[in-house]
Amino acid sequence: MKVTSIARAAGVSPGAVSSLLTSPDGRGRVSPKTREVILKACRDLGYRPKDPRALNLIYPELGGYCFLLPQSVTDGLRNPYYSHIFAGVVEALATGQVMFCQFDDSIDYREHPEALPAPLLDGTATKFLCAGQANLSLLEAMQEKNARIVYLSQYQPLQGMTSVVPDYASGTRQTLAHLIGLGHRRIAFCLGPLGANAYNILEQRRTIEAVLTEHGIPLPPEYCFFGPLGPQGGIDAMDNITRCKERPTALYCFGDGVAAGAIGRAQQLGLRVPEDISITGFDDLPMASSLHPSLTTVRIPIEEIGQTGVRELQAMLQMDPEEVVKRAPRKVVLPTSLVVRNSTAAPARA
Repeated sequence: MKVTSIARAAGVSPGAVSSLLTSPDGRGRVSPKTREVILKACRDLGYRPKDPRALNLIYPELGGYCFLLPQSVTDGLRNPYYSHIFAGVVEALATGQVMFCQFDDSIDYREHPEALPAPLLDGTATKFLCAGQANLSLLEAMQEKNARIVYLSQYQPLQGMTSVVPDYASGTRQTLAHLIGLGHRRIAFCLGPLGANAYNILEQRRTIEAVLTEHGIPLPPEYCFFGPLGPQGGIDAMDNITRCKERPTALYCFGDGVAAGAIGRAQQLGLRVPEDISITGFDDLPMASSLHPSLTTVRIPIEEIGQTGVRELQAMLQMDPEEVVKRAPRKVVLPTSLVVRNSTAAPARA
């Protein structure tokens, strides 16, 4: 099929068609509106170019699956949280193959399109399941390449995108209801990195503020600890707790890894958990039940996040491509539940 036939059907110049279908970035020198008109004409005419990059641009359902994580997740698929999400993805795809790649969460991909993840750049993948801290310039580049995207565990309010997230707010409310029900009024919080704007962190912070306000419980600045979402964050928090004029009786951690660090450091400092301080986590990773004491935490359906993401992505592939692009952001929320174990108890002087 000649380029002129596609141009005639799309009502554009042959140069515009060539520019789009031969461009390495999937944009060419055409406007987004013209781009969609050309791709629709290609589909309507059944045009199947030999170049796999152009072919997958026109028919995103033909490309492969790719699981993307930011490079800030330094241990990649060895990370206990993301490895379980990936396991859910693999299970849902059954015999289907899935690529894995990491992206730079600090680069502007609009300025450096040559640095795009290889499966996106060479067109071998068109169906993406992303997790971790987002890079908006990457998501925009992916959409321009006509990729189908589902974001996992974080909400991305972008047109044409679906996000699958656990109910962070409900998990937070359940944890605080448990602690308050035990009689705790002096509750400290490991709030994640200072200035972090990830959806999971903001959801928990907003809910904490709302619940404490509802119960008339103050939150002094010295009870707010900012740090990494890993064991070091919990270690640092416990060191700071020992300096508080009035020591908190409970510590809410934004992750099981943080809680594990806090429990270990508390014991090194001669504090008993939960007799001297109750500690809670969030995730219910496998290690939570094997800690000493075992950890009270919020159970996130981690593998189900990956499984649901695949189903949502496959549903998008059944839709008209123009409908996908124009669709409002979609958020699928999965339930969370509190698992009460041995790291929480009534405060000593309740």
